[in-house]
Amino acid sequence: MPDHLPLETITHDAPCVCPTCGGTKFGRIGADEREVLEYVASHFKRVRHVREKMSCRACETIVQAPMPTLPIEKGRPGPALLSHVLVAKYCDHLPLHRQSDIYAREGVAIDRSVMAGWVGHMAALLEPLAERIARHVRAGSAIHADDTTVPVLDPGRGRTKTGRLWTAVRDERPYGSTAPPAAFYLYSADRKSERAHALLKDCRGHLHADGGTVKLTGVLLCSEEWRRRLKQSVQTRFEDWRFVGQLLTQVSVHDRGAHLQHQMSAAL
Repeated sequence: MPDHLPLETITHDAPCVCPTCGGTKFGRIGADEREVLEYVASHFKRVRHVREKMSCRACETIVQAPMPTLPIEKGRPGPALLSHVLVAKYCDHLPLHRQSDIYAREGVAIDRSVMAGWVGHMAALLEPLAERIARHVRAGSAIHADDTTVPVLDPGRGRTKTGRLWTAVRDERPYGSTAPPAAFYLYSADRKSERAHALLKDCRGHLHADGGTVKLTGVLLCSEEWRRRLKQSVQTRFEDWRFVGQLLTQVSVHDRGAHLQHQMSAAL
């Protein structure tokens, strides 16, 4: 059982009457314990903010506490509900219409169009944070970038169209850096080279990418991409391939530390 989980203890009292002789006096000799893992289902609750109005007895000035700031001004959803909707949609891949059905089972009717409006509000609210993350990633000495296809609804055509989700990652922990790792994403409707340039604007570090059809300068292929290209271009013997692997190991050890030697050897 994970130690970080809260522990609830339920004590089951022994019978008060002895089943053998009918006696009622007992002495404790120990207890048997068993732990089970349970799940407490999430639930909705109403939060009512009451702001008392007070009048000064001396000058009759009325004072009142300010209303707590909400993510959506004059909106119904609280910050925890909005966070849950976003995490369920983007991290757990739970579409809004399915979330609407789940909430309806709990007696709370929230149309998916309403939640879509919430998502739009939160996207605008979180945009400064996303830009800050993007600047942090672009400032790294080494950036890993890639793109992948994603189906996108195309109303009126009766089918989906193919969009692109671009990813840029900064993770310098293997090099001994204390900079926090981060990643950010950009969506585009096509795979034109200007999309990649928009993703990597203001970058000054090395770029690790697969070197696909998008033309970029200063691209450093990762070790896996080197191996794939070597296999495709040359029919190497096992001894030649092992020699190339040893060279890659030496480069990795020099750049990232001796602990990678075991990883590269295991990969070969």
